[in-house]
Amino acid sequence: MRVRLARAAASLGDGPDLEERIRAKDRERALGVRHYFGQEWCNPNLYDLMINTACGEEAAAETVLCAAGLRTAPPAGAGA
Repeated sequence: MRVRLARAAASLGDGPDLEERIRAKDRERALGVRHYFGQEWCNPNLYDLMINTACGEEAAAETVLCAAGLRTAPPAGAGA
């Protein structure tokens, strides 16, 4: 939640209710997935790819590009 709070604060502005707004949006998304698909949104079997964005936006974007076959993964340890 810490990373999500920091990211949300950067785009929405900080506030005492920021965590509750994030949790409310999560509940809204969960209800939508349950209503339209009869599934629980946190079920990893529903997704082709899950990315931990705590690693940073650039690393997350690289992961998507590699998964889509638009880029090959760098050798292990490159850039570290």
